[in-house]
Amino acid sequence: MALWDESHWVDGYVARINQVFAGASTAWIHFGWQALLPRHGSGQVGWRQIVSEQPSGVSDLLQTACLAMQLNRAVMLRVTNDGRITAIQTTG
Repeated sequence: MALWDESHWVDGYVARINQVFAGASTAWIHFGWQALLPRHGSGQVGWRQIVSEQPSGVSDLLQTACLAMQLNRAVMLRVTNDGRITAIQTTG
């Protein structure tokens, strides 16, 4: 089964990327979350690995993460059940 098929878009919150790490053929993001509904909170998630079935996919996701972090843009995340990031999409 493909990583994409094993993942889902997270509903109910947006993420804000705090830090990005790439090296030794791995890539990671550290992020916090903010609920989309008023008074439902926010918090920190921590470090999660960026994964893709193609090496260029990780580079593309890393580029999106870096740009979102620089511009302080909220993102939506697609994650596997074990917490690995398979897609990052900026919002608004």
